[in-house]
Amino acid sequence: MSRAQYLYRLQAIDSQIDETNQYLARIKANLGKTKALLNAEAKAKTTAQSLREVKTRLTNFEFELKGLSDKIKTQEKRLYGGKNMTAKEAGNLQEEVASLKRRYATIEEQLLEIMIATEETETIDNETQATLVEIQATWKDEQAKLTLLQRQFEQKLVSLKEQRSIAASKINASDMAEYNQLRAKKNRRAVTGVKEGACLACNVSISNSKLQRTRAGNDLNYCGTCGRILYVL
Repeated sequence: MSRAQYLYRLQAIDSQIDETNQYLARIKANLGKTKALLNAEAKAKTTAQSLREVKTRLTNFEFELKGLSDKIKTQEKRLYGGKNMTAKEAGNLQEEVASLKRRYATIEEQLLEIMIATEETETIDNETQATLVEIQATWKDEQAKLTLLQRQFEQKLVSLKEQRSIAASKINASDMAEYNQLRAKKNRRAVTGVKEGACLACNVSISNSKLQRTRAGNDLNYCGTCGRILYVL
């Protein structure tokens, strides 16, 4: 096998390693919570908090209404219980009962509004939580697939690195240094194939004499236009 062919095979492996690393990078970027999931979680948290708040208000109004009801009963019992009291005391008590009843009516109206608001908020929260569950299920399924794919590409990468080690062991130090230098300069493509007399990297024709030298494989030959190492396919 010629020196150029060894390098061409090494490059094929390196290209697969590069591609595999790119796939792994994309997989890694998609692992973790997605924007859709984060938005759904935030919305669910907000609606749950709103529901807690409205339920707290409902409980407070119910508690206040119960207290007013008890107080009205107590004061009415005093008023109509037959206990002797002055006209002024009776008038004050009647005024207090009337005030309590007005307050009771106001709270009762507010309680009705809060009950309606609670039902509406519960509906919204149920819908939001259901959407979150659906998005979470989809996300978990996608994450499982990505994790499996990541594992497969990691295994492939291990195999490719083993192949590269074997291929690199057959290349002398000076050729490897030249390959690495060109690979860094030429967009990670140090070696180019030659087909039908033309460089596949830049499509420029190669002279017959250079083609013959390249086929002989004794030395490394370069494309006069793009500067890459030539290998006749």
